[in-house]
Amino acid sequence: MARPNAYELQLGQHELDVTEFERLAGAGRAMLATPDPANAIGALAGALAHWRGAVG
Repeated sequence: MARPNAYELQLGQHELDVTEFERLAGAGRAMLATPDPANAIGALAGALAHWRGAVG
């Protein structure tokens, strides 16, 4: 959407990669504290799929 001297990007829920990374990483961390922490693998792998660049 154009505005005077600026642009506005309108995104739907789960369309911004950093938001999805944080959501999935948080879900994965919470699953690590459950009786079956292996359930965290999917969420943590999904979070890493949104990561770009060096981890560190």
